[in-house]
Amino acid sequence: MMEQQPDQSKPSGEPGVGFLLKQAREAAGVSLADVAARLKLSMRQLEAIEADDFQSLPGPIFVRGFVRNYARFLALDSEPLMRRLEQQMPVAAQETVADVPQHVGKNLRARRRGWLGWPGVDRWLCCCWCW
Repeated sequence: MMEQQPDQSKPSGEPGVGFLLKQAREAAGVSLADVAARLKLSMRQLEAIEADDFQSLPGPIFVRGFVRNYARFLALDSEPLMRRLEQQMPVAAQETVADVPQHVGKNLRARRRGWLGWPGVDRWLCCCWCW
């Protein structure tokens, strides 16, 4: 089986977030299976975190949450790890939400009003006719 390579975007010489988490977990004598059960993460996700292989995880927001929860579980201060994570994942810090056209909601409301309005008119005409 091929070994996963750690993320190359971290500054050279500094250990990655995953390495620090793995080191703290091993020092605490906690198994990866225990962490997986407690944090409700898969073994594959935890192995990816410890290998600094963040590209194989769902997305930057999830990675931040996973790392923060992992650090809290190990009773570590999460802030230094989060700063280091931002250095390792610089693209994630610049991520933006796509612009949504403003006219989409207006068209939907107009269409709903049109369809909901006609049954009301039909009922009104039916009541007038029966009266």
